Amino acid sequence: MKKSIAVLTAALLSVAMISGCGSEEESSSSSAASAEGSSSAASTAEELGPVMEDIKSTGTLVMLTNATFPPFEYTSGTEVAGVDVDIAGEIAKDLSEVLGVEVTLQVSDGDFDSIVPSLESGKGHVALAGMTVTEERQQQVDFSEPYISSSQYIIQPEGSNLQTMADLAGKRIGAQLGTTGDILISDEIASGSLAGTGATISQYKSALEAGMDLANGRLDAVVIDQYPAAAIASQMEGLKVSDASISDSESYAVAVAKGNEDLLEAINATIDRLNEEGKISEFMTNHSTTAAEEAPAGESDTAEEAPAGESAVEEAAA
Repeated sequence: MKKSIAVLTAALLSVAMISGCGSEEESSSSSAASAEGSSSAASTAEELGPVMEDIKSTGTLVMLTNATFPPFEYTSGTEVAGVDVDIAGEIAKDLSEVLGVEVTLQVSDGDFDSIVPSLESGKGHVALAGMTVTEERQQQVDFSEPYISSSQYIIQPEGSNLQTMADLAGKRIGAQLGTTGDILISDEIASGSLAGTGATISQYKSALEAGMDLANGRLDAVVIDQYPAAAIASQMEGLKVSDASISDSESYAVAVAKGNEDLLEAINATIDRLNEEGKISEFMTNHSTTAAEEAPAGESDTAEEAPAGESAVEEAAA
């Protein structure tokens, strides 16, 4: 009997010890999981780059642009509208989910050639301005995935037939300061196919101002990206666009200050979503029509021309 009691007692003690060990293991596992979760949350917070941190703390996404580049950005009443503004609005919406706070879009309209310096100095979070990805710009800022392809076209009077770079020999050519059109023509006049032909370039703060001077007979041609060229020609009586491009294809992308990979990742996710949903094509259709109705026409008294024949190109910024 005593032996049976001893065996039973030993068995009970053994069960209790196993149970106790199990509880300790569960407790230890639970604590480890909790610690891991806390560590992961802390790590996520630490991984936010400086720009993402600022967007989260202010609840605002500041977009830098120059609202003279329809249909990508233009003035509608007192507001800046356009394809790029719609894309930035979608980025802000998606960032709200990523950051867990409501993010609203603020558009900052400035000079075309000041956008990249402003982005580098922290005056904005992103730049969307029909900005072409170039090697020079990649040295200053980082770019998202491309969202539009374009190339350079010639705006000209309806009675002209300017279709190639060679056709611009001896012509008075206008371009928006800092754009790829400006760089292209300036290089061709300096050391390319237009060198020594008498061709000159006049650089303007906006493509619209260049278009106005063209319409008023002060220029023979304006070289600008495909979609703004079509928008400007449709706004101003007596102008048309060349049938073909005079340059290689180029791509527009969103620019951010260097070292903000988390922001770029979020932007790329939005661009992928918009492409899958067909939204960017929808934005292009909507604003190509609206921009033509909104943009001003008439005589230009404010266009800032460079001296005839001068081709001093400032650092491209947009």
